[in-house]
Amino acid sequence: MWWCWMCAQTSSSVSPTPWVVFQSLRFSIFQETFFNPYPRPYKIAEELNCNFNLLSKLPDNIGYELVNLEKLRVNSNMLVFLPQSVAHLTSLRVLDTRLNCLRSLPQDLENLINLEVLNVSQNFQYLDSIPYSVGFLISLVELDVSYNKITTLPDSMGCLGKLQKLCVGRRG
Repeated sequence: MWWCWMCAQTSSSVSPTPWVVFQSLRFSIFQETFFNPYPRPYKIAEELNCNFNLLSKLPDNIGYELVNLEKLRVNSNMLVFLPQSVAHLTSLRVLDTRLNCLRSLPQDLENLINLEVLNVSQNFQYLDSIPYSVGFLISLVELDVSYNKITTLPDSMGCLGKLQKLCVGRRG
């Protein structure tokens, strides 16, 4: 069973409390509030959808706060980079950052041992490389780097034993 927490964004910038801009969070219902009179429900979020929010930045501590996150969808925003803490989302299975302004990805992505789908497509003139660590995403099944300025892929890509779908078409 799931429940959603819906919040409306009041401006195009990230508020001092960054959790307000999220469109929806999906939680596992097993949170025990009996032992904790002041629960922080976003700590157990499993899916976060922040699409179409005009976000230019994610909270720096997102990887330390949303430790159970399995799906992070931040497409169609104005993100320039992902916080380094994203590499600490070890439960993450889907990372969708398409249609942003990403200039780079965190270097230590190999920590995302459960990541199955990585979509960084359509960052057009901004994204020109992917880190060597992408080749060590041991669970990666699908990688989309299309519509970027990427001209070469790291040699480590040969280590992606589970990769079934690779999209690299058209440069931005």
